Amino acid sequence: MFFMQHYGVPTRLLDWTESPFIALYFALMSNNKLDFRDPQSDAIIWLLNPSAWNKASLSDIGFTGGIIDASQPQIKAFSPETDLAERKNIPVMIYGTHNSSRIVAQRGMFALFGKCQDPMEDQYKGAPFVDGTMSKIVIPKDSIFDVRNSILRKGITESAVFPDLHGLSMEITRSFGF
Repeated sequence: MFFMQHYGVPTRLLDWTESPFIALYFALMSNNKLDFRDPQSDAIIWLLNPSAWNKASLSDIGFTGGIIDASQPQIKAFSPETDLAERKNIPVMIYGTHNSSRIVAQRGMFALFGKCQDPMEDQYKGAPFVDGTMSKIVIPKDSIFDVRNSILRKGITESAVFPDLHGLSMEITRSFGF
């Protein structure tokens, strides 16, 4: 499932990263794709404390926090075989199988959704989380072009984030203005 997520197949997973630079890359590169010189909206980076999130998400089973590995028993309540009525509502943060160069390069972790498919920021507002478990950084649209160029100069490029032929082709396309 983790491998499929990284190649665009719809899943119940939401990608997160442990790297602030990768988060910045995605916030800037996926925002305003049509015109980086004149972005139409601000970019947002969501910050999450995955240990605190899991502690709240799995509080009913006495989980004390931490990031769950995909093989741990705590994710049984999220598996496809589990009856929908028994699935958890709030997503759980997990490390996926590092079976893809993309997952490794992006320092990926995932939110695995259960019954409720509402955005995590909406679930955060209505659940018993510790303050600061989730927050956001807004990058004003007037700064996007300069910040984007800065991270590209530091090597946070398409081929670094997507270390395969597709990533290389995206970088060449952007670099030469195609």
